[in-house]
Amino acid sequence: MKKTILTICIAICTTFSAQAQDANGNMEKPTFQVDRHACIMANEETLKSIGLDAAQITEVKAIQEATKQGRIASKDLQEAMASLEVQEAAFKAVLTTEQQAKYTTWCQDQHGEKVQPNDGMKK
Repeated sequence: MKKTILTICIAICTTFSAQAQDANGNMEKPTFQVDRHACIMANEETLKSIGLDAAQITEVKAIQEATKQGRIASKDLQEAMASLEVQEAAFKAVLTTEQQAKYTTWCQDQHGEKVQPNDGMKK
């Protein structure tokens, strides 16, 4: 009888432990972060369509590579969000005011209202 009770207790504890670990592993990144990342990673055709010249495209490609590396190196969500903010600011610094407006419009068209211009990372 004692063995049966002990076995049941161990089974219950193991089940709860497994569920707790699973819940943390299934956390999803916020949609707005994914969409902002997708906008920064626009292809060359899109960059040309919003009016970037060859020098700007070269700068943006370097920023995109840094964004990609930052995303790979990010160990947690906060670190990834901070990296994305820095890369987005660098990306927008390359653009003229007119290009920023076209970029924002393009990004909203691609991802709906999920991405707001200059929304920052509200905490």
